[in-house]
Amino acid sequence: MKIRILGCSGARSIDGDPTCFLIDDSILIDSGSVTGNLTDDSIKKIDHLIITHAHFDHIADLPFLMEKLFWIEKNSFTIHSSRDSHDTIISHILNNSIWPNLVEIAKSKNELFKWEEFSSSKPFKISDYEVTPIRVNHIVPTDGFIIDDGKSSFAFSADTYKTDDFWNKCKEQKNLKAIISGVSFPSHMDETAEITKHLTPKLFYEEVKRLGRDDVKFYISHLKPLFKNEVLEDIKKLPMQNNLEILHDGIEIVID
Repeated sequence: MKIRILGCSGARSIDGDPTCFLIDDSILIDSGSVTGNLTDDSIKKIDHLIITHAHFDHIADLPFLMEKLFWIEKNSFTIHSSRDSHDTIISHILNNSIWPNLVEIAKSKNELFKWEEFSSSKPFKISDYEVTPIRVNHIVPTDGFIIDDGKSSFAFSADTYKTDDFWNKCKEQKNLKAIISGVSFPSHMDETAEITKHLTPKLFYEEVKRLGRDDVKFYISHLKPLFKNEVLEDIKKLPMQNNLEILHDGIEIVID
C-alpha cells in the first residue's frame, strides 16, 4: 500500500494542513485537507472516504470535496463513518444552513454520494481492502482503523488518549507493518492531554510498550503547531528512534 500524506497537523497552520491520508490514490482517511492538495484528475480517482470522527480538523474540507465531486460529474463516491459522525455532520455541517446537503441534492442527479455506516469492531470491505474500525478514547465518538490489503496492514489510531482495544487489536494483527499514531502535546502537558483525550510522547511510549512487538514501524502525526517544537524534543528522548518517524505533509510511505 502507498499512503500519501496530504495533511497530518493537529491544526491548520503555515507549516501544515489538518489530517488527510490518501491510500493507493483511491481511498481517503479523513478530509481535513483534500482539494488544496490534489488536482481535479487526482480527485476523480478517489472512490471512498473513511471518517474517523466529526471534529472539524478531520472534516474541514469535506464540503468543498463534495462540491468538487458534484461538479466534475463523478459517478460514485462512498463515505464511510460511524452513525455518530454521520448524524453530527448532517445536523451541523451539511444542514442547508452552514452548507448545502449535497447528499440529498445529488440524488436528483445520479445518486453520486452513498453514505455507509460502520460499527466498531466489525470489519467491512472496500474493494480488496478489509477495514476494521476500532473505537478509541477521544472526547467524541471516534474510531481508529486497521486497513489490510491481504498481504500487509497498517493501523491508524486517529485522535485518542490511552486506550485498550486499539493496541490489543494491533498486537493480534499478524501482518501489521506500521502504526500511525497521534501525539499532540508535550509530555509536561499531561493534564491537557487527559482533558482533550490526546497523547503526549510519554503517554505514546507507554502505549507502545504494551504492544510488545518489535516488527512494527511507528509514524507520528497530529502535532499541535503551537507546541510542535516541544513535542519534537520530547520525541527525540524516546528510546525507539530507529523505529520511529515524524510524518510531514506531502510525503509518501509504503506499507509492504
